[in-house]
Amino acid sequence: DWSGLVRFGLVQNREKVNVEGLDSDGTIWDYNLSAVILREKPIWFRVFAADATNTLHREFTGLFDLRTRNRGIEMLTRGSFPLSVLLEHSQQLEVDDTREEDEQNLHLNFRITDRRNRDWFTEFTYDREDTDETATVTGMTGGILDKQDLSFVRDEVTLNNIWQFGPRKKKSSLSGTLSALRRAGYSLNDRWTVSQHLELRHTDTFSTFYKVYLSGDRTESENEELLEGEIGFTKNFYKSLDITSRLHSRGRSFIDGTEDIRGGSIDLDYRKKTPIGFFTSTLYFGKEFEREESTSGLRVIHDEEVVLTGIAYSSLAEFSILPGTIVVTNDTKTVTYIEGADYAVQSLGQSIEIARILGGGISDGETVLVDYAVRVSLEAQFVTERVKWTNRLRLKHLPLSLYFNYGLDDKWLRSGDNPGNLERDETWLGGIHLDYKGLTASIEHETHNLQLSPPTAATRADFRYQKRFGRNLRLTLGGQAEKFRYLQGASFGLEAGRDVQDSCTAYAHLSAKLTRNTLIRLETDYTREWGRNNEELGRLGAIFEWKYGKLDFSAEARYSTFTVESTSGTESLVRVSVSRRF
Repeated sequence: DWSGLVRFGLVQNREKVNVEGLDSDGTIWDYNLSAVILREKPIWFRVFAADATNTLHREFTGLFDLRTRNRGIEMLTRGSFPLSVLLEHSQQLEVDDTREEDEQNLHLNFRITDRRNRDWFTEFTYDREDTDETATVTGMTGGILDKQDLSFVRDEVTLNNIWQFGPRKKKSSLSGTLSALRRAGYSLNDRWTVSQHLELRHTDTFSTFYKVYLSGDRTESENEELLEGEIGFTKNFYKSLDITSRLHSRGRSFIDGTEDIRGGSIDLDYRKKTPIGFFTSTLYFGKEFEREESTSGLRVIHDEEVVLTGIAYSSLAEFSILPGTIVVTNDTKTVTYIEGADYAVQSLGQSIEIARILGGGISDGETVLVDYAVRVSLEAQFVTERVKWTNRLRLKHLPLSLYFNYGLDDKWLRSGDNPGNLERDETWLGGIHLDYKGLTASIEHETHNLQLSPPTAATRADFRYQKRFGRNLRLTLGGQAEKFRYLQGASFGLEAGRDVQDSCTAYAHLSAKLTRNTLIRLETDYTREWGRNNEELGRLGAIFEWKYGKLDFSAEARYSTFTVESTSGTESLVRVSVSRRF
């Protein structure tokens, strides 16, 4: 079997922000070929090759040229010990007016699996990457300003197991992973993990479980080791109540400190048919005792993943982040972004939020890695208490559900040095949900009582309606609205008018099948936020699709208008695609 794709395209962008034009023109071409040889035989092969070039001439930053090439072969076998061996070579060259990044990668993957017994699954994998990469920065006159060697070699072995044993109707299981990784080159990293989960089914209604997790992670500047263990049981009563209880322990050591946690929890999961409807309730209690020691009073957080969508702010996980320590890179850590040009930072109480900047180097929806330093205790003991209670009643004779949730996450100092990041978060949430003949709607109110950040109160409403008019016409309408308030905002530095964050969204989608091979879709949506962050976005689009034999044709047109604080602009997009299947 074989497949092939060849594509050629022209790109033209016309964008204006205020009075500044950000126009660009370019070309795209690529091909992708693959074939499966001897696929009905005990040993079979897959070969593939792909090339792609994306060239863009941008008015505001000049030339951008991205070229990728990929070649490879994979051998696979069938039987009780299926085996696969993949050998792949890839190259990527990225060039603009001031930077050239050249990467060549040789990838080897070996995997063998034991499938002799359906209850005893074991898989071994060896993965190796040998990457030769250089990044060169040039000046306007062509002289080299900086040249970096980013080459590295990575070796990783992994063993996965899923083993089941015991009587057929109440089988016990042992599952887990063992892995080791070594990375050498421009960055050094040694990492290993051992993870196993044993579940013993003693009766149809009673089981116990045991978990262990060990890991080590060493870099040039960090050395962290972690040991976690858990033991617990699950018991079922009358098919209406499940009880799960567990004890857990975690010990972590890093380059200049330690962290030890001991705790336990109990979960109650209850469900009951009542005369007025079906009622479900879950209740969780947990308590942890933590001891923290550090010689420096600082800890560096590495590679926290944050997804930056639109221009919305995303909060970092830790509190009390030291100013000036935030470093944001792409997910491969080859590009370091610049604050004020690529991303923005703002604080809210003791929390820090980041967002992408329009026109910067971070694309919409991109996952970035964030490093920063936080304050930790020189020596202290903490106690954390957690309560989660959720309730829902689905009415029997009405298409309504009533729900109520309560949550408490309270961390307080028992003794020692307070690091300033011990938060108390108490949440109350109540609402009603409607589900009737294609219409779903809900309204709810939620409050957060916080200490390190402003307490909040929010009222939300949303609806969605779907309707079919015959077999060929479908309409979807929807919207959301939220009234959000920061309470005690002045105490946390929020100015009047910036202690609110209201928003509304509306959308409509209409799809019509004109003939057996012709489809048209109309889409529109509008979003507005005002208060602490101000933005407005409206979009209108139409998509036409037509099939004739093995020929596919599609045309798409979209128009968008946006306003972000004092910046506004519009965007128009037209895309036409013609493809032929072979």
